[in-house]
Amino acid sequence: MLAAIDRSVLFFINRDLANPILDYLFIVLSEQRFLFGILGIIVAVMIIRKVPHTGNMIILCLIGLALTDPICSQILKKLVMRPRPCHSIPQLREIMECGGLYGFPSNHAANSAVVAYIVGRFRHRLILFMWLLAAAVGFSRIYLAKHYPSDVLAGFLFGILMGMIILWVRRMIAYPRRRKPDNVAANSGGDLAP
Repeated sequence: MLAAIDRSVLFFINRDLANPILDYLFIVLSEQRFLFGILGIIVAVMIIRKVPHTGNMIILCLIGLALTDPICSQILKKLVMRPRPCHSIPQLREIMECGGLYGFPSNHAANSAVVAYIVGRFRHRLILFMWLLAAAVGFSRIYLAKHYPSDVLAGFLFGILMGMIILWVRRMIAYPRRRKPDNVAANSGGDLAP
């Protein structure tokens, strides 16, 4: 049932929405250089405006990408071994080279989600823009027949999870919980010894 829905949505997006303008647009959106260019502009504006915590945000985004990308490509894709639709369904339009054999989960979706999550947590004004950009990237991967919709959805969920974990670890390191000193008073009020 889910596989049939996945395939139907893929065919609708890849074939029924076919358009030369969309072909070009989604090829551009799938290019890592384009995405890094957009992020570079955002970061440059934040640095010029001296937005607080920009350095932390950049470092956390880089950590997110450094973890999310290889976990998806080197571990999850090899565990699941789900072929990309462009390799397994000849009726699809192949707009650009298909790429690697496996597609679950989508690295593009995971990477764009981890960055959108982290940037959105630091700069609330950018939440809508970052998630629209991530959604456009994910949609482009389906349109280009690189991924099934479920590959993209799994990539988004994994990217969000990684973003949550990274920010949780940062919080635990930056703001550790206070420990009770060893010299706790033995009085009935439980006050700390001077």
